[in-house]
Amino acid sequence: MSVTITDVMTFVSQADEGTLDQLSLAIQQRREVVKAIAAAALKEGDVVEIHGIRPAYLKGMRGRIVTIETVRKTRCARVALDSPYDRSTVRAKRRQVPSDEPLTVDGIPLVCLRKIEA
Repeated sequence: MSVTITDVMTFVSQADEGTLDQLSLAIQQRREVVKAIAAAALKEGDVVEIHGIRPAYLKGMRGRIVTIETVRKTRCARVALDSPYDRSTVRAKRRQVPSDEPLTVDGIPLVCLRKIEA
């Protein structure tokens, strides 16, 4: 017997507050596991999109993972951003010196990166 999304929605619509709290916690835990699995699969050279991070101006930016390292027990990446971004705005925020090299952002947690199929 398989459970359909309709079955789940019906169950949720009839659940009491305690059951909804349990479901909410289970969903949150599952999201963390899914993000961790996706982060573990990332490698240098992958094309990624930044999400779920502050500062907000980084959200939605795309680039390529240059390096991966552990920073204070967190797996992080250096990401070379794609060229279409407003380099002057990002550089001003990150205080980088102008150059012809791709703009890079250090210390992005892998769980804040989504792999983009190139």
